[in-house]
Amino acid sequence: MVLPHNDWWAAWWWRNDRWIGVDICTPPTLGVSGWSSIDLELDLARFADGTVLLVDEEEFERTVAECMVPQAVITAARAAASDLRTRLATATEPVIPAGWEWLERA
Repeated sequence: MVLPHNDWWAAWWWRNDRWIGVDICTPPTLGVSGWSSIDLELDLARFADGTVLLVDEEEFERTVAECMVPQAVITAARAAASDLRTRLATATEPVIPAGWEWLERA
């Protein structure tokens, strides 16, 4: 798992099926009881064959409507999703290939 402290995402690498899952969330912060962030229900996945999908967009829209999410958060979440979709599709850091290298070391 990667939790960047200034970015709007958290990522997981799944070794058995070789896929990566990314949650769009508020920037993770370290508190007394550990790391925390707010999941904004917008997710990306990159599969072993290189396919990249933006998923749960309807959940994101529902969260925006039901929770009165501020426009700045909506803008940041969409920008992060767009940037990460490109990074996942082009195998660009920080999500690829360093994540696989760290997983192999573990």
